[in-house]
Amino acid sequence: MRTRPAAESGGGWLFNTFGMAGVGGFNLYSLLVAVVGASVLLLVYHAVSRGLR
Repeated sequence: MRTRPAAESGGGWLFNTFGMAGVGGFNLYSLLVAVVGASVLLLVYHAVSRGLR
């Protein structure tokens, strides 16, 4: 649950960077943004944690 705000913010930043519209309210598009953000966050987390071992 602690990673949710980071995933949402990261997904929003990523979509805005690539020229997609911002998210307002809860709908299927906002869910997609959160899922993409969470996926990117997990990929980065695993890449960093493997490098520290």
